Amino acid sequence: MKISREAGLLLVFLSTLIACGCATVQKGDQATARAQEYFEPGPTPPEVMPFYDEIATFQPKSVSKHGGPAIAKAVQLDLRSLVRDSKVKQVVVAAFDEEWWYEPKSVTLSGFIATVQLDLNKSFIVALDLGEVARNNYQAITQLNAAGGLIPGTLKPKLCQVVLCSPDSFPLERMSTRVPEVEKLPFDVGNVLPPFPVGPVNRAGGICDKCFDREPNIVPCLLWKWCGGFPIARKIHVRRNIYTLSPATITTLRAGVAAMKARPASDPTSWWYQAKMHAVDSGTALALQDQCQHRQFLFFSWHRMFVYYFERILRKASGDPNFAQPYWNYTDVASQGAIPEAYRLPADEALNPLYDSTRAPIYNGGASLPPSDVSYASAFNLTNFTTTTSGVSSFGGRTVSGPMHFPWPPPGSGQIEQSPHNNVHNDIGGAAGNMGSGESPKDPVFWLHHSNIDRLWKRWIALGNGRSNPTGDSVWMSHVFTFFDENGNQVNLTGAQVLNTVSQLGYRYDDDPFVWWPLVRGPSLVAEQRMFRDPEVLAATKTPVRLGRERVDVPVPLPDESRARIATTMKAVGNEKLTLRLKDIRYDAPVGLTYLLFLNLPSDAKQPDHTHPNFIGTLGFFGGMDHKGHQGHEGSSAGQTEEYDITRVARRIGLSGEQFRVTAIPSLPTVPEAREDLRKLRDQMTPHGNPRFEEIEVLRIVEK
Repeated sequence: MKISREAGLLLVFLSTLIACGCATVQKGDQATARAQEYFEPGPTPPEVMPFYDEIATFQPKSVSKHGGPAIAKAVQLDLRSLVRDSKVKQVVVAAFDEEWWYEPKSVTLSGFIATVQLDLNKSFIVALDLGEVARNNYQAITQLNAAGGLIPGTLKPKLCQVVLCSPDSFPLERMSTRVPEVEKLPFDVGNVLPPFPVGPVNRAGGICDKCFDREPNIVPCLLWKWCGGFPIARKIHVRRNIYTLSPATITTLRAGVAAMKARPASDPTSWWYQAKMHAVDSGTALALQDQCQHRQFLFFSWHRMFVYYFERILRKASGDPNFAQPYWNYTDVASQGAIPEAYRLPADEALNPLYDSTRAPIYNGGASLPPSDVSYASAFNLTNFTTTTSGVSSFGGRTVSGPMHFPWPPPGSGQIEQSPHNNVHNDIGGAAGNMGSGESPKDPVFWLHHSNIDRLWKRWIALGNGRSNPTGDSVWMSHVFTFFDENGNQVNLTGAQVLNTVSQLGYRYDDDPFVWWPLVRGPSLVAEQRMFRDPEVLAATKTPVRLGRERVDVPVPLPDESRARIATTMKAVGNEKLTLRLKDIRYDAPVGLTYLLFLNLPSDAKQPDHTHPNFIGTLGFFGGMDHKGHQGHEGSSAGQTEEYDITRVARRIGLSGEQFRVTAIPSLPTVPEAREDLRKLRDQMTPHGNPRFEEIEVLRIVEK
């Protein structure tokens, strides 16, 4: 196969274990030893998702597994049985064992012979680089995987077949011409897939028949040549899906939580002190309490630090040095939308430290969160982490000049904070639950939830195409936040110190996609600095809207000149946006219901959800009051504001400007058919706290 320019830096990993002839040699006049004395073929670790047939894994023979110090030897690897018809451009060898992360080794390559210094007590992987197109294939599949549950399971194999097994190469930006179904996805595939050529590499292997059988993961530090900072000489903790934990791990988790709850509230490592570090609903804040960051771009970094130090405290309290905080993937698998059973049963706080009796009864009873409430499609469709401009949606929230704890009026939430973050808090908290309050970490579900929010941040970065952290902002990178570690000592972190969970914080997620974008330099992958003019208000209505159990339709009159401007925006390509703004959102107590919002929803629509073409977002209720339960914040009488980018929806439905109508519909839990008790609870659900908003604005935003 002809290898062209190296556009990416990814290696392609393969599925078949192939034994290669190996011989160990020693320098000087010492005798050469045969490889069979030290290594034998072994299983490929589950972290590595291979595509083609140029990988092999070897493990020490039993005679080599002695308890003494490491013995290193120069090992020659004959790659001919791996190469077949491909020319070797590069080879990576990475040693690993059960206790430590992968340790890439320097390799000397001469023809088909690779020489590397290896520890005879560790297994190792040999992987070859097949060139640009093969690397592009891997990039495309990894990015599609990072999109998670946004791609229907029936469509994943088709996309995989097109990428890996097409008869000819083609640029990914033309995916819709080969798979028309991608046009109906809830996000823009063009914002995910790079404009690189993909296609055949004459090495199909078995991947064309098995695409997406399991998550395509990769070991990041195998890219030793470009990553920097490797090898990592410490253990990596793996945060796993709560639904996959063993009973023994659940027991360990409960033991750790119980130990923290048994500590006095004045102890910084206690359950109660940690909850009030987020926010204090009642009582006097102690050192470093009442600190959480919301509704602006420090939301992600602060909560990553918060969960990280909590995890360290919980690990020590559990007595298990291998313990890692699990996450709850409530979006991607329909059967995992309910609060995990270990957190619900037994339903007794004295017997089960993971149980919280203040949750909404329907969710403590086993109902699943509404899929619309936990969708992250809108967030993943964005390529900008932050924005400085009102009315422009962002993944992570609007920039601020310094930390803002429940700011009022809020500068602007990121899309992930809107959904699923706020919605999960609002739904599970119900009318008066801990999850709906500032002291939400009192509920053990909080930590599952925020571990998943942190995981989604990593997956968004993995989508590439300009998605990146705001590393050019000195506030985000340099501001020092202070926490307590597992020993009760004050510790500091900045945004610059939490960019990479593996190399900086020592943890990863069990389904981490490979984040390759920071390693690549090229104009197609660089985030553009886009600047927009101040928003132009096209229309507004100041009719107060009360939200209840039934559908509410709110017409927004459009002046003639506004209709013309909307028509112009609908024809513009990328440089104009339409934004819907809900202003002065108020509620007097936790609401417990999330609302689905639609643009020009037909009157006869039957049970519309987030998959409906007219869906524009959700309205959840978390942090809309100040954390002490009062409307407004710091003396302000203004209500909350939420903004929604409706450009894509308006174009999809062919908005002409003849009518503009916003519809709000309550979002209700999913209940198993056999659970009559839960159906009754669902039928009786009504919002609490008198939720309402006073004004709707339609904004037009034009790029400078």
